[in-house]
Amino acid sequence: MSVTYTTSGRNAKGGQVKTMLLVQVAIKIDDQIPFKSQKSDLEVFVEGPEEPKVSVLGGERGNFHVGFTPNVAGQFWLEFVYKGTVANEPFLLPVRDLFNKVPEHPYTGKFRSNFPEQLSDSSQKPPEERKEQKLEGHVVAVTFIFRALNRYGKPKSTGGDTDSFSVTANGEKITLIEDAGDGTYTVDYNCVPGNNEVDVQYKGQSIKGFPVKFFRKTDD
Repeated sequence: MSVTYTTSGRNAKGGQVKTMLLVQVAIKIDDQIPFKSQKSDLEVFVEGPEEPKVSVLGGERGNFHVGFTPNVAGQFWLEFVYKGTVANEPFLLPVRDLFNKVPEHPYTGKFRSNFPEQLSDSSQKPPEERKEQKLEGHVVAVTFIFRALNRYGKPKSTGGDTDSFSVTANGEKITLIEDAGDGTYTVDYNCVPGNNEVDVQYKGQSIKGFPVKFFRKTDD
């Protein structure tokens, strides 16, 4: 699915700092106007000198109103995500200071790093067969790293979901889950001799790749 957009309205070409900026955004899916849509279908992420709170209104037939009030001037890059699919390119909204100048804030694309499968030609290729990995030998400790997903199944870039995860090892719960703050979480597990089984669940369901079973040899 390809998501494109056009912008219009009084602030489509920018605005003044500390004023409410409102931009009309018209979304198209594969060059077609979506027949049914609502405001919750569109998520807006901002890269810039600050991360303002963004309001989304409307949504009928892909027409949205996106607004926020910047407290600092600079280049604000808006990323539109429609039903879990990131739009073809970011939208630059310049915000002028009291002297009508726009401080530079270069675009880094850090948000788009969460959507590599959508933004490369490889997304058109069939998925490779997943091969199960086996941990065997004198394994003393294992570190598991996993990521939370949003409601569209895309990786989150913020933390705060520790309570939604449950980790058990050989039937016993592991309570120490480290939140990196970028959507990833880490658990350290000290293996026991013999059979080991680790399961990671998110909201009561095992995440992809779990449970993991492996055998640790004894030290003799």
